[in-house]
Formats: sequence, structure tokens, C-alpha cells
Amino acid sequence: MTFVATGSEIARAISNARLFVDSKAEYAPDVVHVELSETGVAFAGFDDYAVGRDEIGNVGDFPLYFEVTDEGAEAIEKAARSARNASVSLALDEISLVLTVGEEETETRALEASEAWRVVLPLLEPSCEPAELPRTVAFQGARLARFGRVKGVKDAPIDIRFEPNESGAPTALVRVGPTFRGELQGLRRDVAAEHLGASAGLCFWE
Repeated sequence: MTFVATGSEIARAISNARLFVDSKAEYAPDVVHVELSETGVAFAGFDDYAVGRDEIGNVGDFPLYFEVTDEGAEAIEKAARSARNASVSLALDEISLVLTVGEEETETRALEASEAWRVVLPLLEPSCEPAELPRTVAFQGARLARFGRVKGVKDAPIDIRFEPNESGAPTALVRVGPTFRGELQGLRRDVAAEHLGASAGLCFWE
């Protein structure tokens, strides 16, 4: 199965997904998730609190699901970026994801997608009704800032929609341009105070 796009498109999508991979995350795997079909490709990353997914084309309903290490994704991104606006191809060749730029090939091992993605990816879909918002919602600044670093349509606004969450803190669904979707969990102040320090549990609007 092979998908063709420009090198800059592939590099952008991988770069955006890798913003959300954190080797220090306690529960999330240090990998980039890939959905590949002949009509599109999507890359996603997540840590313990946030998800980011960027899509090129339309992967459709039955793409191939697998993951690659962050290091492998970086190698593919670098090779794709070198092609700039020239066409490149991505293919799953038995056990490897292969990027072809002209006569040059860059490949990385394709790994079986972990079960965690069955829980994570549906978080990007909005519910039928938006959540009733509290007066204030707390987010960890460093995680929120990553959405401002997403590459895509120039000057595209960051659209945020709040969703209910069983943890008691709202979840923010984030759109940046037409292709990028993300999710960020709000902080429960009691939990934040316990793990991040007393000041994290304070609401400075009160």
C-alpha cells in the first residue's frame, strides 16, 4: 500500500505529531501512531495529558494501523523535509515504513499498534452536545503551548471546544487549520496540587 504526497506535507504532519510524544510520560508509549491508505496518511502522538493528530488526504475507514519509534519518525521526517515540494511516496513494505524520495529510500521498523490507541484516538471526536463550562479551566502551560507550535495553514486560528470528562475536569478539543486535531485534558486542582505543588491547586481568579 502506497500513498504519494509532497515531502513538505509529510514532514509537517510528522512534526506536528511528534510535538505530543514525550519519552518521560508515565503511561504513554514513546511512539508515533500511523494510519496509512492509498488515499491518505495520518500521524499521531500522545503523552499522559494531550493528543495531536495530523492527516494528509483522507485515510478512509480501513487504513493500516501501526506505529513507529519517535527516532524512526524523525528519520522519515528529515528525509521528507529534504524533498521540499517534490513528490515522495510512503509505503508499508512487510515490516518497514519506507519513504522514497527519487532513488533514495529511508525506512524504519513498523510496529504493531498498541491497545492504548483504541482509547486515545476516539478522544478526538466531539460529543453531540458541548459541555456546560465551568467559570475557569486549568491547563498545564507547557502542554497548552505545544498547540501554538503546530505547523499548518498560515495564521490559522486555534479553535477550542470543551467536552465533559469523567475525571471532573473538562477536556479541550483543539483544531488548527483543516488537518490537525488535538485533545488536552484539563487539570483537577486537587490532583495538580498533589503532583505539581501547592500553587498548581490555586485558582487565581478567585
